[in-house]
Amino acid sequence: MKKVLGNMAIYIFSAFTVAVFGMLVSLTYQALQRIFPSSFENQIVGLVLFDIGAICWAVAFVFLCKSTAQYASAAVGFLAAFIGTLGMVAAEVILSGNLIETDPQQIGQWLVYGFIGVTALHVTMIYLYHGGAPDIKEKIDVGIARGEIVTEAIAQATKSLESEKAMLAQTITQEIVAQVKRDLNIPILADKQMPIIAEDKTIYQQETTIPHWTCLVCNEYNLLHTTQCIKCGEERGTIPAWKTVTAPNPQYAHLYPPNGDRQHPDRVFAKLPSKELALLNQAWIDYDNSRMANLTPVAPQEGATTKAPFHSPSE
Repeated sequence: MKKVLGNMAIYIFSAFTVAVFGMLVSLTYQALQRIFPSSFENQIVGLVLFDIGAICWAVAFVFLCKSTAQYASAAVGFLAAFIGTLGMVAAEVILSGNLIETDPQQIGQWLVYGFIGVTALHVTMIYLYHGGAPDIKEKIDVGIARGEIVTEAIAQATKSLESEKAMLAQTITQEIVAQVKRDLNIPILADKQMPIIAEDKTIYQQETTIPHWTCLVCNEYNLLHTTQCIKCGEERGTIPAWKTVTAPNPQYAHLYPPNGDRQHPDRVFAKLPSKELALLNQAWIDYDNSRMANLTPVAPQEGATTKAPFHSPSE
């Protein structure tokens, strides 16, 4: 007997639940007809927002939620749909009978406001529900943290650049001035801030022929335009034997311009010793002058007492 009554109770309560839900749906639908008298689609959408919406949010709360934000949004969505349904039912019951003196226009206004409010709450809770998913929340939190790090890095870089503004501007100024000097063919001095690199003869094993005369006293080689030995100071004209030689220069031979072009970076000059820098600059000047004058450098005769480093091809 108890088993039979238990089974009957299940069916009776199920039928009661269906009846109550059907009554709610019927009264809500009648209330929605007052709001949308000629739009069946909007009436069905209204049922989804109220009666069916409450069921959907309850199912999501029990089976689908995985985070606190999702549980909160599902609870708020359920309450909005449930309270909205009760409000629709109450309004329809009041407007359908004449037992209570009311202002139909005022109740109609509250129906419209309630429909708008429930719709806004449903849309907001749906966004919050999906945004509160663990993977989405992780991406949002990590993205916010990354943005804060980047913002802090930009702020620190701005402060660093602000403190180094004068020094950085000076560097750019030097580059601009150096470029103008190169454009005007003005000699550029070495940068004192660059270190002098020791000679490494194993890197550039190359000989370059440049017109020189060799001092027979100290065996120092000198450029042809000089009249005194740069080492011992002997006069070139007082030495009975002098000649043009091929001077090996393993480290800096690769810097001699093949076509008189002097557009080399300033940083390269800073690595040259002052003596080699002077020789290199003068070699460029001699080479350019010979090309401009259409002259060819030649060796002077033995025992010559006057400077004759060039002759014309027509000679």
